[in-house]
Amino acid sequence: RRGESGVRGYVTDTAGRQWLLPQPTAWRMEYTAGMPCDSFWMRCPWEAGSGTKPGEWSRFWAEHGGERVFTGVVDECQVEQSGNGSVLELSGRGMAALLLDNEALPQDYEAATLADIIRDHVAPYGIQVAARPSLPPVSRFSVAAGSSEWSVIYQFAQYYSGITPRFDPTGRLLLEPQ
Repeated sequence: RRGESGVRGYVTDTAGRQWLLPQPTAWRMEYTAGMPCDSFWMRCPWEAGSGTKPGEWSRFWAEHGGERVFTGVVDECQVEQSGNGSVLELSGRGMAALLLDNEALPQDYEAATLADIIRDHVAPYGIQVAARPSLPPVSRFSVAAGSSEWSVIYQFAQYYSGITPRFDPTGRLLLEPQ
């Protein structure tokens, strides 16, 4: 999706406070099926002193027509001064970024269940799972040193052919066949 009107951006700061951003003048949201993960970019007018500091923003979401169309993490934000005032540019990635950026602890599971994988590799990052399909345990499942949390989820899901982990617009992990 690109730049159509009616999109509103929201951010959450590190203290958990939520803020509505000014109406964007330009935006772009790109959706993928896993890697690289979804991404966003938004530009809007900005006025300092609004009670929030862009450097403290950790999460972003966008709505269009009252429906959430993107949820992710803030990677970069900057305020630029111009002759027409200040402009805020904000960019980041979808929730998969949290799993891509974090290294899993190496471990061996005698029989890894979906509940084990979610508990150890998804839940610590505050990520919700949309639905938990009934998947039998994977015998002798190992997490190698240096693996990203994303690779653990991906390998576990790929054991069940046809399941590619992905995220919905609300930021929930989907672990069902497409």
